Amino acid sequence: MTKKEAKAYQDRWRLVDKIQSNERRRLSIDEKLRQLDQCYEIAVELGLLKRYAAARRKGEREVQLRWRRLKGLAA
Repeated sequence: MTKKEAKAYQDRWRLVDKIQSNERRRLSIDEKLRQLDQCYEIAVELGLLKRYAAARRKGEREVQLRWRRLKGLAA
């Protein structure tokens, strides 16, 4: 790929991004909520929410352990 071809490629994708941004901006709140609901349903079907919740709980436990250790050092 030449430098000129790479620039043309980037320019095309910038144009696509601009068009998609304008389309998203024009969506009604109802349509945005409908899309969000669809994303949520897909995440549920793929089991992503369970993994996210488990990772979040693990992170929270790690933070709690750090605080306990810090409190123990300060006492």
